Parts: sequence; C-alpha cells; structure tokens
Amino acid sequence: MISILVTKVNRLGNIVNISQDTYQDFFSRQFIQDSLKEYQIKLLIFNSLSQDIVLWKE
Repeated sequence: MISILVTKVNRLGNIVNISQDTYQDFFSRQFIQDSLKEYQIKLLIFNSLSQDIVLWKE
C-alpha cells in the first residue's frame, strides 16, 4: 500500500511526505522523477519505523 501526504506550504510550494519504502518502490522511477521536476514538487522522505527524515529532494 502506498501512503502519500501532499502538503501545500506557501513559502515552499508543494511538498510530498512519503516513506522511504514508497520512495524506493515508486518515486525512484524516471517517469515519476521527471513529473516531480516538471511540477516542482518537493519530497520529504522519512523512515516509517523511526519517523526520522532520511532525505529532502527539491
């Protein structure tokens, strides 16, 4: 199951909060990466067990 939370933050734009597993399984695909870049979506990737942020991608 893929769980995604999209947050609109005025100063930062669109931010997608996703688990590290979801990023590795889905968001690492080139088509998805191209779409994220085109729509200027930022990713906040976290470890679902520890709840630590592991990566911030602009």
